[in-house]
Amino acid sequence: RVQKVVDTVMTTGLFKSPETVAFACMAMHSKFLMADKYKPGRKFGGHITLIRAEQGAAREEDVGRDYGISQVSEDSEVHVVEGDHDTFVQGKSSAKTVSIINSLILNN
Repeated sequence: RVQKVVDTVMTTGLFKSPETVAFACMAMHSKFLMADKYKPGRKFGGHITLIRAEQGAAREEDVGRDYGISQVSEDSEVHVVEGDHDTFVQGKSSAKTVSIINSLILNN
């Protein structure tokens, strides 16, 4: 399966090294397995804030609105910023992301 992904991705011309693509696939697979098997002994007692893009690779019905954070934390909040992972960090929605982070840091 990895080789099929590598072959497909390499046809885009966006990557120089098939080994790098293969490594990325294997690393992502390992992360998914680790996350799936992780069962915390207790909930984290602190506060967790998730800032996520409105449009993501993961479907909300699969991962939940908060990506499962409420299952491992006693106190959490989610901010959904318009756009995808590029625009909410570097594009037109980045100002909103910055505003949320500043508000959290400055306790406003």
